[in-house]
Amino acid sequence: MVDDSESLSSRSDGLRTLRPEYIEKEHGLYVDWLNRALRKPDVRNIALSGPYGVGKSSILQGFRKDHPEAIFISLSTLGFRESKNHRSATGSSGKGAVSEETNRIQKEIVKQLLYREAPNELPASRFKRIHRMTRRSRIGASGLIGLAAAFVMVTLGVLAKIPATPLAGWSSWLDFLVRFAGVWLAAASVALAASPLLEGGVRLDKITAGPTTISLSQGNDTYFDEYLDEIMYFFEVRRKGKGAPEKTIVVFEDIDRFDNAEIFEELRELNTLLNNAGQLNRRSRRSGGARKAGELGEGVDPSPIVFIYAMKDSIFDASSPVNGEKVGDSPSPSSSSDKAALEAERANRTKFFDLIIPVVPFVTHQSARDLMRQELCGVNPGVSDELINRVARYVPELRVIRSVCNEYRVYARRLLRKGSLELEPDNLFAMMLYKAVHLRDYEDIRLGRSNLDTVYRTSLEAVEHRIDELNREYDNAEKKLTAGNEAVMRGDNFEELVRWELYRRLPRSQGLSSFSVKINGGDFNQEQTKQCEFWSAIIKMAEPYEMTVSVTSMENTSFSFELSKNALVPFVGEDAVTKSLESSSKDELEKEKEGIVADRERCRRARMAGLMKDSAVKVPGASKNDAKEGGAQGNEERCSFSGYVERALRSPLAAMLIRDGYIDENFILYTSVYHETSLTVNAMTFKVRHIEQGEMNATYELSDDEVKNLLSDVELKKLSKPGAYNIHILDYLLRSGDAVDQKRLGSVVEGLLRNDDDERKLLQYFFSTDARGEFFGGERKKSLVKELAPRHAAIFTVLIGLQGVDDGEQCDYVDTALQYASGDIDYDLSALESFIEDSFDKMKVFAGGAEEENRETVAELVKRSEVKLDDLSKVEEGLRELLIAGDCYAVNRPNLDAVAGAGGVSLDALAGERPGVYSYVLGALDDYLGVIGGDSDRKISAIAGASGASRVITDVASLDSNEHEEEPGSQTAVTVDGSQLPSLKKILEASNGEWTVDLRSVPNKMSWPILAHYKRFTASVENLLPYVEGLGMDESLAELLERQSSIEAQEQLSEADYIKLAGAVLGAGDRLTAEKRVELVASIGWDGFIPAETITPEKGELIGLLIKAHLIADDETSYELAKNLHDWPTKEFAIASSKRFPGSVDLVGDEVVKAIRSEKIGEEFKRYIIYHMNSSCTRLEEDQIGFAVDYAIEHEEFTLSAEALQWLPGQGVDPARVVALMARTLNDMKDDDVCAVVQALGEPYVELLVPGSGQIRISGQKGHEELLERLKKTGSVSSFSLDEETHEYRVHRKRK
Repeated sequence: MVDDSESLSSRSDGLRTLRPEYIEKEHGLYVDWLNRALRKPDVRNIALSGPYGVGKSSILQGFRKDHPEAIFISLSTLGFRESKNHRSATGSSGKGAVSEETNRIQKEIVKQLLYREAPNELPASRFKRIHRMTRRSRIGASGLIGLAAAFVMVTLGVLAKIPATPLAGWSSWLDFLVRFAGVWLAAASVALAASPLLEGGVRLDKITAGPTTISLSQGNDTYFDEYLDEIMYFFEVRRKGKGAPEKTIVVFEDIDRFDNAEIFEELRELNTLLNNAGQLNRRSRRSGGARKAGELGEGVDPSPIVFIYAMKDSIFDASSPVNGEKVGDSPSPSSSSDKAALEAERANRTKFFDLIIPVVPFVTHQSARDLMRQELCGVNPGVSDELINRVARYVPELRVIRSVCNEYRVYARRLLRKGSLELEPDNLFAMMLYKAVHLRDYEDIRLGRSNLDTVYRTSLEAVEHRIDELNREYDNAEKKLTAGNEAVMRGDNFEELVRWELYRRLPRSQGLSSFSVKINGGDFNQEQTKQCEFWSAIIKMAEPYEMTVSVTSMENTSFSFELSKNALVPFVGEDAVTKSLESSSKDELEKEKEGIVADRERCRRARMAGLMKDSAVKVPGASKNDAKEGGAQGNEERCSFSGYVERALRSPLAAMLIRDGYIDENFILYTSVYHETSLTVNAMTFKVRHIEQGEMNATYELSDDEVKNLLSDVELKKLSKPGAYNIHILDYLLRSGDAVDQKRLGSVVEGLLRNDDDERKLLQYFFSTDARGEFFGGERKKSLVKELAPRHAAIFTVLIGLQGVDDGEQCDYVDTALQYASGDIDYDLSALESFIEDSFDKMKVFAGGAEEENRETVAELVKRSEVKLDDLSKVEEGLRELLIAGDCYAVNRPNLDAVAGAGGVSLDALAGERPGVYSYVLGALDDYLGVIGGDSDRKISAIAGASGASRVITDVASLDSNEHEEEPGSQTAVTVDGSQLPSLKKILEASNGEWTVDLRSVPNKMSWPILAHYKRFTASVENLLPYVEGLGMDESLAELLERQSSIEAQEQLSEADYIKLAGAVLGAGDRLTAEKRVELVASIGWDGFIPAETITPEKGELIGLLIKAHLIADDETSYELAKNLHDWPTKEFAIASSKRFPGSVDLVGDEVVKAIRSEKIGEEFKRYIIYHMNSSCTRLEEDQIGFAVDYAIEHEEFTLSAEALQWLPGQGVDPARVVALMARTLNDMKDDDVCAVVQALGEPYVELLVPGSGQIRISGQKGHEELLERLKKTGSVSSFSLDEETHEYRVHRKRK
């Protein structure tokens, strides 16, 4: 450090001037060459060429000593302006308009030429300048003005208005002269008095007289064109004046500052005009000893005007950047010319100059080191040789070197003094170099708007980005416990790919049902894609072969698509298709995590120099044209921090100084004087850069001593601002037991409660940082959680969102937050659900660590988070009951066992013993059914038949009804396929045992069909009657009754109920057989008949069965049910079943024949038909009647009434067959009936009744003998005998 009492002169030679310094040894040679050139009369344009800093100005300083009469024009006063378009629109010949910049340069040259001579030396110049007038000149001018004014007044008649003088009486001319003299003197006096005020302030721009205007303003020509006569006049006066120099020399310095080649064209043209101007030629006035004109050549002036230009060679290089271009920019259109044209362009400088004297640089990259050491010789504190060696090649210009060294002397005196901050001399010198190269940016440092500030902020962003990457790697390392877990993760990603393809092809699909994959002949189902074998097959699959994925949607739509390994990469990553799955041991994973932690801490501690050397540190989003304002914005390209710095600063020197650590985070301290302080440089930088500017740097490295001193130097309220957020400050305050520090901690906590991005970043860094070789003490981190938990609404989101933190430690933090949470805070619990579900068994709060008074708070938080614990047996009993009451558990077998009462886990048992649990399980029926379904031994029954069975059925049915918005009494919605009541169907399927319910205790009628389907109510009158009243005889009830043999009746039915139930059962003809229906109705045991009118007739045996079972009356009314159906089988069975209505049967058409032929109808009914054939067979055809007669003949027990016998002959029946039938009843027939029948038989039988003597021959067929015997008894026949030959009876009638 430098002592303030040490004088500057004792340390060094003081500050070195930057003015050019002529050194005979270095510059004398060039002055000699210039002098030799001047002795050549034909050399009029001389170029002294060389790059900046080679000593051109120093050479000209020596030249000035030899030629004091030379005119020096320096254009440095115009400053360093941005080059614009240097070429005129009409070319560079000078005949057209020149550029604006060229015109400004001409203006400056004209001014410097004309103003260097006194005004009185150029009396004829139009270029008027203000100069002070002598008293005599002022009086003379005033007299002339007064005289002019007097003449004007005379002309205007003003003088005549002045009162006459006493001399008027003497002479009018004398009076006129007196008044004229008075006016003259008055006007002259006024002009004399006003002259000091008006001197140089009056300018005539134009004179107007009526419509005519004479303008005196300047034209639009170039300054050389406009003032060419002035320039000529200037040189004429200078060359012809007393003591005029032999040659007129004009030296132009710094004319190359503008990279404007056009001005050289204009100057050469001016030089040619001046040397060719006749008025400037002095040959005719030369002394007698001068050479003759012929000896010098025709037209050569032996004393020409010579222009000397100090310039750089590259101004005529067409390939060098011009017009604001930078190296590396796209070439201008002219760069597309061929090489010959470019070479001609470069050679243009030779046509401008008559002689070019190059200046050899004496300051090079190598010599700059020595010059820099020489300039710094004796300076205390000194600058290291290492820094000088590094920067010398970037500063090969003496004036820049001298300027930097001068500034270092001054800044070192002020900043490196004893008692101030312990700044580094090398770093200060580096900042002086930066200042020399970036003047404006250096000034912007104090305002925080410099490129260095941008680079520093970007370094923080790069560190943050890199740490985020490492945190993600850390978290992934914890997840990769086994190859199986990795296979599952890959399989999940693969499934997402399949779903994406499904929705791409079928946008309206309800989802994925299943898929399978075929690889190299191997088939893998959906579950197998999450196994190691599947991914091993993918890795072995060679390109360009593809796998085939077959997909089935929920709508049962199927499709297939081909998939290559490369197509998998965007979904599963490149490693998944290239690297095999191998189980990683715990030791390997721990080693990987330790490496990540080490990289993370190394990155956090790295300064800008280290970041530039670390290729892994990237600047996301940095563009290729980063500027001060642009920072890291632009396209989304990610580049290294080193590349970003080089592009942002656009200075290899600045980038090198940062890379080598000479410009570091403390650069702001090297720009201003900071008063005495106890802070270190590191702490002061944090204070100035972050605390005072409010820019957060949470990981800025601070020691305990630095933190302690810093806290004493910072206001309490600033600790709650992001600028003061720092993990080391926070850790220090958490460790400190000092009361003041506790207040400071409270201020930091107050800031953290804002929960903005800065606050979350601080907590992320604090909990994930390995600060001094080991993690910040776990207890200190927990103590911070204890501070925040009762007040920080987002504490759980913050803790669960931590990255790069060991899972066990993160679990401890959340555990602590739960223990210290407040019931008065509305916490953000969005992330708590999955975390607790995964980690609750590792938390003390669930194992009994929660205080009794805090259990309700914990339970409430868990409930609000919608957490579902998978094993309540791991939870302390007191808290467990609160969690059960809050439904904070998953419905699974362990939890059901934990929450169930003595009756077990069936729903009806839970409804009776644990109503709260029952209600919760009812809302998670799918999970409950999953538990039941997983019981392969069927030891668990969803409903066990307890008293609550009816309630369970009702509640489940109501849930299903609400979900499907069906009316409970709607029959159209009642099915047993599970579509209306899917949950109830599943419940009943999962129920064991032979239990049943009373339908009267199940009010939801929609459930009755399913209950009937699963036989969960008995076929009793008490169940069936409300069923049929509410839903009728549906398929489900019919299915139940089909398996029943009877209907029980516990109570006596009323007739109306009996008829209603019987009607419903009997009406189920499309579902139950007639026998089953009749059997069921008959089993009811009712003593009366069912009214026939209440029966719905149907074809078949029903009516006959009802008659046979005595369920309906055996009468004509019942037969009408069958008759009206016009169906013979129905009538046939009814007739066959009846025992009471043969006489009332009205057979139609051929039904008589059918009845006779029927095997079902009894002989009694047939006997009745035969006996009454005259009435029952009246509608039959002759052949049908013949069939009936034949049937009667075949059955000897059948008889016919006299009327029937009498009717038959008229129907075409053979009389002999009638006689055979009549013979069966002759003994019972009356004589009149016999005679009537014989009478109906016709000839020859009718003759038997007529007395006579003649013999009548009668057939000898069956029955005739009996007939003759009867007629014999009645006296109609006297005798008869059988003729054996003719087989006829010879009958003798009674005589008259």
